Amino acid sequence: GTLIDGTGAAPVRDSVILIRGDRIERVGTVTSLPVPAGYGQISTEGMTVLPGLWDLHVHLIYSGHPNPGAWFRHASDFERVTIPASARQMLMAGVTSVRDLAAPADAILGVKKRIASGEIPGPTLYAAGPALAKMAPDQPPPTSQLLPIADAADARAKTRQLLDAGADTIKIFFAERMSPEERSAIITEAHARGRKVAAHGQTDSDIRLGLEIGV
Repeated sequence: GTLIDGTGAAPVRDSVILIRGDRIERVGTVTSLPVPAGYGQISTEGMTVLPGLWDLHVHLIYSGHPNPGAWFRHASDFERVTIPASARQMLMAGVTSVRDLAAPADAILGVKKRIASGEIPGPTLYAAGPALAKMAPDQPPPTSQLLPIADAADARAKTRQLLDAGADTIKIFFAERMSPEERSAIITEAHARGRKVAAHGQTDSDIRLGLEIGV
């Protein structure tokens, strides 16, 4: 197969890659690198071989189309069916690491553990769990993708709750509705634990706010 190694180097035609366990031992071509005895062989003739891809913004509960109204009718199947199926599709498409940026905590973190243990196939999964959100007055969260915050103390407590549960990053929603103290509570708590914060941004002002507050 033709190897694109991700370094910017020219593609390598008729490539050979020797793998032992989970490590690449040597890379060459069919003329420069004979395959020693004892190696199983996987033909990539006519194919392209490249490093695994990353997708840094996925929602595995959506399984291909972002229609919460459709998917949340099947929320009881997220952990058992939907997320595992979406994860396998990602892996089969060559995406070997993903960052899920808003899903019910138990479902996404449960699947993360099953993938990490080798129980089910899937990309390395970095998960935020539900996004911390400042809802409008008297507005309930529309789905379990959002975890409402009430004030700065609540924001800090829920950030800790997600990190303690195994969240790899923290996602915030409706940052423009949050007070400076609420935003600071989330970001300083996450950064103190070595975790980054991502924010839902739809407008130019959303993006600028994210930059200002340390997202």
